[in-house]
Amino acid sequence: GSVSMAKLDAVLQACVDNGIYGIVDWHASTAASQAATFFTTVATKWHTYPNIMYEPWNEPTVAWSTIKPYMETVIKAIRAIDPTNIIICGNPQWDQKPQDAAADPITDATNIAYSMHFYAASHSEAGFGPGITTAMGKGCAIFITEYGTCNANGGSPLNLPATTTWYNFLDANMIGSTNWGVEAEDIGGAACFTKSASSTGPWPDNVLNGDATFVRTYIMKAVPNQPPVGVLPSEFN
Repeated sequence: GSVSMAKLDAVLQACVDNGIYGIVDWHASTAASQAATFFTTVATKWHTYPNIMYEPWNEPTVAWSTIKPYMETVIKAIRAIDPTNIIICGNPQWDQKPQDAAADPITDATNIAYSMHFYAASHSEAGFGPGITTAMGKGCAIFITEYGTCNANGGSPLNLPATTTWYNFLDANMIGSTNWGVEAEDIGGAACFTKSASSTGPWPDNVLNGDATFVRTYIMKAVPNQPPVGVLPSEFN
């Protein structure tokens, strides 16, 4: 609805204002036509900003043969408006089999990547890394659009050593990642903030939940020289 779109626009505007990459994620498995209509609206307003990306289907649980035509429909709608911004494609088993997509990839569009999700306490790099390596070996770009240091259900216990193993794998293969999630819940796992955290900051360490300090350290190590707030990185200027 209009209220939800207004919230989305506010978040994307904040990304643009602060030089942040934003992924617009369709967190549902509905008809491709519905997703295409939604992404047409988003692309029309935001396609001029190269840091806005699209993720048309979060965590499919069906075969790639079913996912691929859905993706092609939505990609066609986006590309009619936005010829260049990155589109990240979901794949089978909750975004854990990019190798299936790589065996029959999207070929009629450019700047296409494939997603991968993991929760380190449930999904080991030894078990799921080979599928990523296979997909990359076939020329497919991979982006980790969701990961956690905890169990797949979002809760404790955390497994920070297993997360470090994943980080080393991602760094070695130059794979980007986004942690789940920036929310305030007293669950001790996937939520970055406790319920007592301010919605506007600042956020001292005592309101960081579960793995947030650990993840923050990794992000800051990866990008140590951030531009001032309101200044876009040079590739966006």
